[in-house]
Amino acid sequence: VTASPSIPAPDSPSALTLTVHSGELRSSQVLNYLPPFLTSSSVLEVGPDGAILKISGHVEVLAQLTTKGEGVFIESAWLEDGQLLIPVYLHSPIPSSCSVTVMNPG
Repeated sequence: VTASPSIPAPDSPSALTLTVHSGELRSSQVLNYLPPFLTSSSVLEVGPDGAILKISGHVEVLAQLTTKGEGVFIESAWLEDGQLLIPVYLHSPIPSSCSVTVMNPG
């Protein structure tokens, strides 16, 4: 098996063809690639007025993201200045453990 020289990852969602050669055998598969997204912080301080979690990345990826909250309310997100803004509020009474998970279902 031989590998091609390293090629940088695409900046936008793409369909990539992965081809493996081994002697006389050859196999190809199309893979959907989604570039990564970044959160503004791994820890979000949420006060009495809530907080906004900011997610940056390619707009097509941001549109596909889903969120799940434990011990928090998550309101509808919106896109602004190339970022996905997600309002987060604490439950009352405040639970001992809270989390927000942002997932790319692709």
